[in-house]
Amino acid sequence: MSGELHELSPTERISVRSDVRTWRARSDASEVLILVEPDIAEADRIGRELTQRGVRFLNFVSPWRALAHLGSESSAVVVVSSGLGQGPLEVIVEAVRAETSLPVLIAYRPDETDVIGPAVAAGGRPLIIHPYEASDMIRIVCEVLPAPAPPACVEFGRLSLVPEWQDAQLDEKGIDLSPLEFHVLSELVRRAGRAASKEALIAAAWSGTSPDPNALLAAAIKRIRHKFMARGVCEAIETVRGVGYRLSAAALGGAPQMGVSHGVATPISPMSRSTRAEMSSTIRRTS
Repeated sequence: MSGELHELSPTERISVRSDVRTWRARSDASEVLILVEPDIAEADRIGRELTQRGVRFLNFVSPWRALAHLGSESSAVVVVSSGLGQGPLEVIVEAVRAETSLPVLIAYRPDETDVIGPAVAAGGRPLIIHPYEASDMIRIVCEVLPAPAPPACVEFGRLSLVPEWQDAQLDEKGIDLSPLEFHVLSELVRRAGRAASKEALIAAAWSGTSPDPNALLAAAIKRIRHKFMARGVCEAIETVRGVGYRLSAAALGGAPQMGVSHGVATPISPMSRSTRAEMSSTIRRTS
């Protein structure tokens, strides 16, 4: 996608990146947008624009082939074109509504209200205007998708982690961690102030084998400590002689308590590391 973005103007690149963020925040990466559009040229054009924005996209000229495909992989939404004609449009809307729980959106021109009337009565939603515009299409589709469940957030005092996003924050400000460092820190947070053995930390952080895993673990711990120290937190990770390591409740604001917050978890961009506004589904683990 980066090569294609270089061909766009700065304003267009900003728009595309905004659409990418919108789609990722609302959809499952495995989901597909199904378009039933008999105009192949128009489908190819909007398909390129949607793909450029990170949307998995499939177009079907035949509504019957689209119906046959629906059960084969996860789909987010079905968009059907008024170009199918009144009869086929109504039939496919009825079939999708009867067989799935997917939203069915109708793409039409403003002068085609008579064509889409029966399909609307069957449960289709006339929300997309021909010709297709990628940003509007993504916005509308995201509005009708059910809100995704917020990912679990694990907290230890002033430290919070969202494992699904591999995001770590101290005092609501991002900590730039490598994947290895994040896995080590996650295991320490999971222990909630109790000691984690070196073997347990190595098993949590490495899926394969290493010629000297103890040295790699020691180096990862050293880097994590430096990153905490850069934020004014000394001795965040304590060495437990003969065992391994543990998080310091004193340095990080005390041992957490089990509970659930009522905020909303928001993903943190690995580029900007901006502050997470609110956290949701928070699991505070007790020692």
